[in-house]
Amino acid sequence: MDKLKTWLKENRYKQVEFAKMIGCSTSHLSNFLCGRDVPSDTIKARITLATKGEVPESAWAKKNPDKSRG
Repeated sequence: MDKLKTWLKENRYKQVEFAKMIGCSTSHLSNFLCGRDVPSDTIKARITLATKGEVPESAWAKKNPDKSRG
């Protein structure tokens, strides 16, 4: 998830440090950042709080696939 990746880099947080802040494992956080998994609503809320709203829960909304492909 690009918005969180950018926030972590700009604020100089390591994944292990941020994962502890939001109460998840580093492997789960890595999966969120790579787009392999979507965080639960609880974790989304914790991310929003930890980033002081800079990474809102709505940032995790899935993009619509390109329907023109057939």
